[in-house]
This record gives sequence, C-alpha cells and structure tokens, in this order.
Amino acid sequence: MRIIMLFLSLVFASGCLVANQSTEPEYDKRFLNIGVIGDVPNKSFTNVSFEKVEPTALKDTSAKYVAFFITDYYFDELSKEEWKPIFSKIPTPVFFINLDVEAFIYRVDGMTYENAPEAKMHTKGFVSNADGSIQGWGYGNPSTSTNVNDTPESIFHLIFRDIEQFWKTKENLVGHSI
Repeated sequence: MRIIMLFLSLVFASGCLVANQSTEPEYDKRFLNIGVIGDVPNKSFTNVSFEKVEPTALKDTSAKYVAFFITDYYFDELSKEEWKPIFSKIPTPVFFINLDVEAFIYRVDGMTYENAPEAKMHTKGFVSNADGSIQGWGYGNPSTSTNVNDTPESIFHLIFRDIEQFWKTKENLVGHSI
C-alpha cells in the first residue's frame, strides 16, 4: 500500500511540475537587446541579449535597446531627484528587477528609495507613452531578496513577452519597426 501511495505521490508531483512549466513557455520570438543597469542576470535566454550599460544610457532616445533592466545596485541612486524627469518621460520600457519598494517613486518628486512604500510585486516596469500617460507592468509576489539572480525565469519570460507586445503595438501605431 505504501508503495502505491508513494508512486501516486510522485506521479502527482511530476504532473504539477509539468503543468507549472507548460503554463509559462519560454520566450522565443523576436530578438530583444536589453540594456542592464547594474548586475546582468546570469541566465541565458533564446533571442535575448543583455548588455551592461551605465545609467546615462537612460537619456539616449535612440532605439538601441528595446528595454532597460535596473538591478539593486542602482535602486537608491536612480531614485534621486535628478532622474525624475528622465523616468517621467522615458520612451523605452524600464523594469526594476526584484525591486523591494514601489516603482512609482522613480517618477514622483520628493520620493526616494529610502522613504518608499514596500513593494506589492516582485518586479515592476513602466514606460511613458507619446501622450504623456504611463503604461506599467507588474510581476509576481514580493521577494525578500533584491538579487537579480533570485528572479524566477517565468518572470523574465513574462517581461520579454510584454516588451515584444509593447513594441509590436507601437510599430502598428507609427508604421515602422525598431
């Protein structure tokens, strides 16, 4: 009887693992070149490249990167007042990977990383649209770690899909690709 129960438990557990993996297939669409401000993820993804860049890359409006990832080393520095105008009008999606506070602080005068409310999600992203509105994304539950490499791969795949969808929608609006 114990052998049967053990066997059924293993079958059930492996079925759950397969179900979880199949709900979030790997991203394998359009090539994405992402600028990373901070620590580059130590993961490798199909059709995705990460390039380590300095924060000043956020000021460059050329379409060299389809998105920016910001990691914990720069969470505090980029919350300072001199960056608010950049983030308020940034035309390229920016994602704060494993952010432990709310991401709106990067656009709100007087808010800093030190006085920010705790995160309600694992990773947050946003972009400024041509009409001045802000489009945002959020993924997963908050984490006790801010280390980029503690980010589940499923969150990366969701981000990659959203980046692709953002640019696809933008291309349809303006009629050209990046």
